[in-house]
Amino acid sequence: MAWLRGTVSPLPTLAAPTDGVHGDTMDKHDSKTTGQAASGMGAKADDDVAISGLRYLVVDDSRNARNLVKQALAMVGARHIDEAGDAAGALEVLHARPVDVVMLDNEMTPMTGIELTRVIRRDPEPRVAEVIIIMVSGFSDQPRVMAARDAGVHEFLVKPVSAKLIGERVKAVLRHPRPFERSADYIGPERRRGEAAGPDGADG
Repeated sequence: MAWLRGTVSPLPTLAAPTDGVHGDTMDKHDSKTTGQAASGMGAKADDDVAISGLRYLVVDDSRNARNLVKQALAMVGARHIDEAGDAAGALEVLHARPVDVVMLDNEMTPMTGIELTRVIRRDPEPRVAEVIIIMVSGFSDQPRVMAARDAGVHEFLVKPVSAKLIGERVKAVLRHPRPFERSADYIGPERRRGEAAGPDGADG
């Protein structure tokens, strides 16, 4: 999805070790490569610390679906994961304790994920209203994707999703935070207008 992919930068790639380079015999090219490698290692460490230190809330009316998302989060280092089976349960958790990232299904009753996103964005408590929301849906039709964007989600993923993709999207939101907008008709992260949309699905 262009409006989502624009928030994602490639994960750092570590430079391959160079044989026979010791001390002062390293030339300028090798020095630059080693510096890039060190920078990449630092960025990866920061990502791992950030993901493990965040608090997640998985919202889905299917217990099996919740378990799959929880397992995927655990695989990328998440340690603090709450869950809720509907909108009421999600709001209860959000008001009871701090949450950094909400992984939210859309196809729920009696309130859909898109409807719940609108409620969250209009919450009087800033820590609730400005929480990161990543929608995970089994449907990827254009009207639904755009409705989710206009409700205020940060990311839209299509089921089934891999642990790798979830990790990349969480890191992308952390690395490239968007200004939070508040207007009469929209509350949420800054939207990117005029771009073609197409949801991201499972990979690898």
